[in-house]
Amino acid sequence: MCFLGCFFLWGNINPYVISYFYEFNPDIQLGFVFLVDTMLIAANTCGYNIGTFLLNNKRIHPKLIVGCAGTFALVGIFCSSYTKTLAPYLTLYTGMNGLGCGTCYMVPLVCGWEYFPEKKGMVTGVVIGAYGFGSFFFSLLSTHLVNPEGESPTIARGKDVFYEPSIANNVPYMIRTLVYIWIGLVFIATCLISRRPLPRVNLALKRLQQT
Repeated sequence: MCFLGCFFLWGNINPYVISYFYEFNPDIQLGFVFLVDTMLIAANTCGYNIGTFLLNNKRIHPKLIVGCAGTFALVGIFCSSYTKTLAPYLTLYTGMNGLGCGTCYMVPLVCGWEYFPEKKGMVTGVVIGAYGFGSFFFSLLSTHLVNPEGESPTIARGKDVFYEPSIANNVPYMIRTLVYIWIGLVFIATCLISRRPLPRVNLALKRLQQT
């Protein structure tokens, strides 16, 4: 869940990403910021349904879901660091990342509820707490990676301001460094996650209901 908290990272890194794209496209429109948020929400919403369907209806092992969906998201984020135009960036960062993270989101919650059916509130709090902590921690780390000196934007275009190339050019490095860390988190999650086995009688009844 710490990795999935990167959903909220865009609010912190968007001034730097826009400054980076500004170098290659001086006519960039800042409405791009809101387009990313909208597409991320849409992709995540689709992922929520995919993840729960695969876990509950198809009974696919959570390790496979988290491993595949997490890898899908990470590939999208990593490849987005090589883009210099908006369309590929939106496809990779919002499409692949949003869909992959959304697919993973409900899996640890459902698995936790199965192991602790009488403490679903506590399980939800712990899991979502990790989600929020990931957003908090990686926001600080991303700022340190891209702008370690805490400099302010100085390039003006009307009412808009952008960071100098010396800072904006750190964006690919920042994204790739974060991805390397997230790879480790996804690997650990894939190794540790499991779901409580259903009793054989209940499992047989569930299969009969699905046929």
